[in-house]
Amino acid sequence: MFFGGLHVISKKQSMIGQHDHPEDQDLILSADIKRQMTAAVADNPTLTIREAYEDVAHQIPPAERDNIPTYDSVRSSLDRTRRRYMPEIPASINDVDIRGRWRVTVDGNLFLSKLDNGWGIVVFARHKHSAVLGQCNDIYIDIWFIQQIDYSILQ
Repeated sequence: MFFGGLHVISKKQSMIGQHDHPEDQDLILSADIKRQMTAAVADNPTLTIREAYEDVAHQIPPAERDNIPTYDSVRSSLDRTRRRYMPEIPASINDVDIRGRWRVTVDGNLFLSKLDNGWGIVVFARHKHSAVLGQCNDIYIDIWFIQQIDYSILQ
C-alpha cells in the first residue's frame, strides 16, 4: 500500500521518494548516444551537424539503433555545441584572427603561413609546400578580388 511517500510492505515500512524507481535503460542509451554525437561535434566542428549525427548513428550496434534520437531532436543542441568551437565570423578584415586548432592541420602540422589583415591576405601552406614553391622560377596564383560598391556615388 502507498501512503504519501510511505510504502507498507509485509508489515515493514520503508521510505521511498517519488524518484526512486528503476531507470529507463532506453533513455540512458539514448542520452549516451546524444553525448557521443556532442563529443563528435566538439572533436571536429568542421563536420556538418548531419555528418556528425550520421557518423555516430552508423557506429551504434543494430540491437541499440531504436535508441538513436531523431535528428530533429538533437539538431539544435549539436548546433550550439558546434558554435562554441567555431570562430565567429569577423565583421571586417581587421577582425580576422586565426588561432588554435585553425592554424594547424588535423595531425598538428602548422598550416597557417601568413595572415596580413592590412592586405587582406591569408596563406595556408605546409612547410614542404613552401619549400617546393621556393624552388620554382614562376608561380601563378589564382586570386579572387571582391570590389565593394560605394553606394554614395550612385545617389
